[in-house]
Amino acid sequence: MKITRRDLSVAVGVVGHVVGKSRVLPVLGNFLLSPDNGVLRVSGSDSEIFVTCSVKSTGDGLRVVAVPKLFEDVVKSIDTEEIQLQMEGNVISLVADRQSARFNVMPMEEFPPVPKVSNVQFTVDAEKLETALQKVLVAVSSENNRPVLSGVLFELGAGSVTMTAADGFRLASIVVPIDGGTGDPFIVPGKALNVLLRLVKAFDDKHVKVGVENGHVGFWAESYEEVSEVIAGTYPDWRNLVPKEFKTMVTMNKKELLVAVKSVTAVAKGNEPVRLEFKGNEATVWLNTDHIDGAKVTLDVKIEGEPNKVALEAKYLTQAVAPFDGAEVKLKLTSGTAPVLFQSDESYLQVVMPKFVQWPDEV
Repeated sequence: MKITRRDLSVAVGVVGHVVGKSRVLPVLGNFLLSPDNGVLRVSGSDSEIFVTCSVKSTGDGLRVVAVPKLFEDVVKSIDTEEIQLQMEGNVISLVADRQSARFNVMPMEEFPPVPKVSNVQFTVDAEKLETALQKVLVAVSSENNRPVLSGVLFELGAGSVTMTAADGFRLASIVVPIDGGTGDPFIVPGKALNVLLRLVKAFDDKHVKVGVENGHVGFWAESYEEVSEVIAGTYPDWRNLVPKEFKTMVTMNKKELLVAVKSVTAVAKGNEPVRLEFKGNEATVWLNTDHIDGAKVTLDVKIEGEPNKVALEAKYLTQAVAPFDGAEVKLKLTSGTAPVLFQSDESYLQVVMPKFVQWPDEV
């Protein structure tokens, strides 16, 4: 069997993110290679996430086998355009010009079956899905004390799906247009969606189909498929966490704000919050540390409402501003102790909790 090095490298590179992560089944430390009428399917699992990538191949002589994780490293080390895979007994050989490697294989029967998800609930544009995942995954919790927060909530509506993530410190929500869309809300683990994001980036498929069945969610495209467990539980009523009333709305240049935050945090030795003060037509972005008094940047902005101020975690502030499209971003706030809403249109928002600090006029 012949296959291009690039195609095989992309496939094992993405699938490799779930291979070798299971401590229960040793066979899941391997890739599953399955030839099928001019296509080679490269599969892997960590027992919770099942991923398959399909790449074009020519020739035959290969049966369904499991090859070790080291197979990925060897494939990526090859610098020729074409690779040959040859079977001899229970050994598979990878041959490319003057390079070759041999691997003992395992029977595919030891691989666990992929959970069945056959009903398609909606179809989404792959490019829009990629953008949405990049914008919400930043807010997924990395803690395990509240499992539902380690995933993204999918809520189906008429012609759209709302994807929401929250970690207790910030919240991100985006509305994505879809074809179809009926069914109950479901929660997809963040780690499964990170794999999906890699798949969408790696392949040129235009659309992704999505469905939920028997406690699992499936994502399908022509070049790949992924099945993952959904997270059981009830997601918090996140809409109650989004501020509805404000005393101040500030329109800021996104690039200027990001540069200002980077500039003032360059002098930080610890995790000091970034302070934002809004007055007149100016925003002062500053940091107060023990070793330097007030690294500051002043920006021209548009302020509607009252003067105001708030302190935010630098990382959260940057991750809240950076995903927005366009040149401007809007900040809406009530006070320095209330959540701050970041928004540029009705389809995407982030909410960030403030840091409690002592301001100079309060000393």
